[in-house]
Amino acid sequence: MGLHVEILSKARESKYLGPCDCTAGGASVQNIDGFTVCKVVDLEGNTIREIEGPFEPCEEYPEAVVIYREYLDYYHVEPVQQYHNNEPVEAKCMQMAGGNFVTTCDSRFKFNYPLPIHDRID
Repeated sequence: MGLHVEILSKARESKYLGPCDCTAGGASVQNIDGFTVCKVVDLEGNTIREIEGPFEPCEEYPEAVVIYREYLDYYHVEPVQQYHNNEPVEAKCMQMAGGNFVTTCDSRFKFNYPLPIHDRID
């Protein structure tokens, strides 16, 4: 069980630029509203803390984790199911920020700022 976090910015169709998708078809531009975040982990996948909440991951809010990079004091969100060119990816790949962010008004989410979504795979 975890919290729902909403995507602040999503790729939009621009009549001047065409599709503006900096995620290369990543998870945050799929037909979802946000993510269900259940825990904070380090780079090795060790759980730092659980994020308590009333929600289970679902189709509109798939599962994601908050990852903490201690050497940078940096937090970001990574979807559990990865996508590249709008297709699911089976192998675990390194992901980078694609320009979208998540946040929530729920006080159990202990971050005072939007977190970047690392869902771009090159």
